[in-house]
Amino acid sequence: MLAKVGENWKVAFVDYGNTSEVPIADMRPLKEEHASLPAQSINCLLRGCDKSDWPKEELDKFEAATNEIELDVMNNLKYVTKFS
Repeated sequence: MLAKVGENWKVAFVDYGNTSEVPIADMRPLKEEHASLPAQSINCLLRGCDKSDWPKEELDKFEAATNEIELDVMNNLKYVTKFS
């Protein structure tokens, strides 16, 4: 949260790098054990995949198949980390 703006709060989104005004009803408390951690995100992509060529129906199917699931991620250093 960056600042209170009327009834909303201006927040920074680490994943996309943008800011937006968000109603307090749409926000959730940060767990205390995470409060001391720095903001983090991982820029990633699907190798060899250009989603700009995908039809909207296929993009929707991909999002539905990968949203809210645990993924195995391999970076260029060749180690695997689990994210969920």
